[in-house]
Amino acid sequence: MKIVTKLLATALVFSGFAQGVNAQQEVQKCGADQMRRELIATDPSVLEREAALEEFTKKYIQEHKDAYHQQNMGSRGDLSDNKYVIPIVFHIIHLVVFENINDEQVINQVAILNRDFNKQNADTSEVIPEFQGLIGDAGITFCLPTKDPNGQPTNGIQHYYSSQTYQGQSNYAKMNPWPRDKYLNVWVVNKMQGGVAGYAYYPGSVDQQPVNPTMDGVMILHNYIGNVGTGNENGSRALTHEIGHWLNLKHVWGDNNDPGQACGDDDVDDTPETRGWSFCPSRTSLTQSAVCNPPIRENFQNFMEYSYCSVMFTEGQVLRMHAALESNLSGRNNLWTQENLIATGACLDFTSVPTPDFSPNRLYACVGDEVTFKDNSWNGFVESVTWNPGDNGEFVAGYSENDTLVKMKFHTPGWANVTLTATNANGSNTATKALVYVYDQSVVFPTPYYEPFEQDYLYNDYWASINIDRDVPQFQLKPGVGRNSNQCVLLNNYLSHYEQNIDELVSPAYDCSALTNENAWLSFYYSLASWNPNFSLPFYDSLVVYASKNCGQTWSMIYKDGTNGVVNAGYQPSYYTPGNDASFWKKVRVAIPGPSSNNNMRVNGVRFKVSVWGAHDTNNFYLDDWNIGDVTTGIEDVDLTSNLEIFPNPFSNQVNISGLEDKAHSFSVTDITGRQVFHAENLNPANGQVVLDLSNISTTGIYFIKVSDGKNTGNLKLVKN
Repeated sequence: MKIVTKLLATALVFSGFAQGVNAQQEVQKCGADQMRRELIATDPSVLEREAALEEFTKKYIQEHKDAYHQQNMGSRGDLSDNKYVIPIVFHIIHLVVFENINDEQVINQVAILNRDFNKQNADTSEVIPEFQGLIGDAGITFCLPTKDPNGQPTNGIQHYYSSQTYQGQSNYAKMNPWPRDKYLNVWVVNKMQGGVAGYAYYPGSVDQQPVNPTMDGVMILHNYIGNVGTGNENGSRALTHEIGHWLNLKHVWGDNNDPGQACGDDDVDDTPETRGWSFCPSRTSLTQSAVCNPPIRENFQNFMEYSYCSVMFTEGQVLRMHAALESNLSGRNNLWTQENLIATGACLDFTSVPTPDFSPNRLYACVGDEVTFKDNSWNGFVESVTWNPGDNGEFVAGYSENDTLVKMKFHTPGWANVTLTATNANGSNTATKALVYVYDQSVVFPTPYYEPFEQDYLYNDYWASINIDRDVPQFQLKPGVGRNSNQCVLLNNYLSHYEQNIDELVSPAYDCSALTNENAWLSFYYSLASWNPNFSLPFYDSLVVYASKNCGQTWSMIYKDGTNGVVNAGYQPSYYTPGNDASFWKKVRVAIPGPSSNNNMRVNGVRFKVSVWGAHDTNNFYLDDWNIGDVTTGIEDVDLTSNLEIFPNPFSNQVNISGLEDKAHSFSVTDITGRQVFHAENLNPANGQVVLDLSNISTTGIYFIKVSDGKNTGNLKLVKN
């Protein structure tokens, strides 16, 4: 199938530069060997399939090496003559803007791949003489598809908003994989554990169950994609390296991630034994590059090295890659068939209509605050955009509906609905999203303050649930469950199966200016379980509390628990609901920073944010008894409370308190903010009972009665109809 495309022609533009890295530098390693070892520990049959592919590979090389050598020494045609054309799709996983790389950076990377896999990189001239005659031309072309798995138009670059961008070494970060026998999947993320830049599995490692086929592909950091945007020249060959693994190439020194430790081999005849290089040795110094078997110089310029002066594959490596593409393991031999290239529309001009997408510079704002929105539209080149701030918003002066970066402000509290239309020659699409929660800064609750989450309107009107991943789990009221009441807040994380699904609950504003060292405390109770029996490994659930005094523009962390002890309810394999027994609930008590700290939060207008980061197969999280300023709720006071009874409850005008001893008592009633609404002294019980006239309390809601006999105290919760 002869294919001509603008993308392939673009590859030639990049053929004129050389890496030229001669100094030692820090190495961002590859995680392929580590991930393979973990896979084998889970499924030892991986070794059998790898051995089967190795046997096939040796036979293939023996049959094809002479013909390939003659072809490699001859003149090359253009890329459109390649037999092996592979559709490649990029999945960009992001939260913040900078790892959400644009189409230009991806297309730049594809051009670099096509240059490297076709011996069209000019820096092959720098290969030392011993290997000039062994530089292999893989004859492999990578093309972005123009059809997705459902046959719909695409440009082969997908974008997903998810906190999985910080969990790149977890296979759960491999979101929405396209069929691996039709596309090479590349996932681009912000961060991976262990300091690695990327990894891929050998085709024999992931051929069949119990290994999940969706694991097949390349995971790589965004700043190792291309040499533009967030990419750089030194890292631009990392994807070439990882695709080498995907095509069954080992590190030149062997199956480990420790270059420089011991001499080893990669089962390729024309790559000498080497200990591997984490820097680029001198091209002229024999002593620096002939270590294992002097005077035989080692292939430190190989793409499967860590030297950062990698410029070549050998002929033997090319034959191994061809064998992988001819093998039926992991569907490699279907990728380059004419039928698949037609089905995926590989190497054709894009006809996709852009998908509108945008991101704000903040998730919280107050009425009148400026919020910046950036156009992140994808799935096609965007020729124009149109913004609409909605009925409750407006553009800030100097910005218009046609800008790719706009500033808006909003007039009413609640979720701000912003609309963006993205257009190109193939059409337009429109999306409306509520990504910013707007507060009314005039609403400030006094402290001390207690919130038992019994009144729906207090939660619905003043608390904000922020779903960072824009998925199913979110904070919501949960009737019928509570620590010492009939309702609390639930984060329904039972269906969350991957690491670091992040959800946030933001409180209303409080006036904390009158709090002192004695009562400047935030406390609450929570209950958290996991339905992973190994919930403490490898990723902990985390609970983090932040405070903000500028309407959520910036946040200061004031508490964090990310140990295995944070799962206080332990392993619960079914949908978790706690009881009201103390054993189900854990108290968190956090000091509110004062004037002596670097970030004083004892001011007016402070908001708090509870952030829950779920580990693998976490379960539900419950929150109750929110308390600022150490409001006495009576839940911990047992001296009198255990003997007291109050009725009717809920009440209309009067309440009866029984269980009192025959002595004078004082009674004080406060609302949930701590404000006293009733007080009486020296009341003597009749038959252990006192009747209180509370008809002056007209507002429905939660109240607390403190009872004292001068020595002991007790506290009761009361509901006004």
